[in-house]
Amino acid sequence: MYMRSNLFKDIGYAVDDLLFSTAGIFTHTPAKQESLRQFFTFALIGIGNTLIDFSIYAVLTRHVGIFDYHTKGRYGANIISFGIATTYSFFANRTWTFRRKHAPQAGEVLRFYTTTISGLLWNTLILFVLSSVAGINDLVAKLFATAFSMIWNFFFKKYWVFR
Repeated sequence: MYMRSNLFKDIGYAVDDLLFSTAGIFTHTPAKQESLRQFFTFALIGIGNTLIDFSIYAVLTRHVGIFDYHTKGRYGANIISFGIATTYSFFANRTWTFRRKHAPQAGEVLRFYTTTISGLLWNTLILFVLSSVAGINDLVAKLFATAFSMIWNFFFKKYWVFR
C-alpha cells in the first residue's frame, strides 16, 4: 500500500510539473504560469468529472425507469450525476489544482457548494432549453451545458472559493 501511494503521488507530481511546464510555453511570468497550470489541471479534473457525470446520467436515464430520458425524470438524473461528480471535483481540485493542504473549512465548503449549485442551475437550465425547447438530443445538450458550467465554475472556484 505504501509503495502504491507513493507511485500515485509521484505520477501526480510528474503530471503537475508537465502542466506547469506546458503553461510556460504561453507565458514566462511565474504567476501567469501558475494560473495556466491551475486552468489546465482544472480542465483535466473536469474531464474526469465529466466522465463520471455523463456515465451516471446515461446509466440512470437509460436503465432506471423513473429517470427515463423521454420524461422529466432526466432532470433528477442530471442533479444526481452532477452532485456525485461535483463531490469528486471538490476533493480533486482542492488538493491538486489549488493545492490546499489543511482540512476543508466550513466557509470553503459553503462557497464551493454555493458556486456548484449555481453552476448546476445554469447546467440544468441550459439542458432544458436545448433539449426541450430547441429539440436537441439530450446528450448533446448536456455537453453544451457542461462546457458553460465548467467555465463558470473555474472562475468562481479560483477567485472566490480557493482564493
